Amino acid sequence: QHHFFMLARRAEHRRPELAIEMLRRAAAIDPESHIISELAAALDRKGEYQEAHPLHRAAIRKVIAEGATNIGGVMGKVNPMFKGRADGSTISRIAKEELATPR
Repeated sequence: QHHFFMLARRAEHRRPELAIEMLRRAAAIDPESHIISELAAALDRKGEYQEAHPLHRAAIRKVIAEGATNIGGVMGKVNPMFKGRADGSTISRIAKEELATPR
């Protein structure tokens, strides 16, 4: 999984499709890692929002499951994952939706 991640980082600027494929392979090996947020951000940059949103939602659900109970706590933990790589308003909207959903 680490090798796929490193290959994706190197290929990101020149061959974004290859980077996304490498991140998908790494996520298949370890779906509960930072690779999910990296894959979602890469899909966002490419304009594949429909495929990226479930990944954003999964990362936010993980943060909520770890104990974040308000929007500040969620955004404080999620922002470092997506900062500069995904639209903050989209992340905030998804976080508010997830916090409003009863568990």
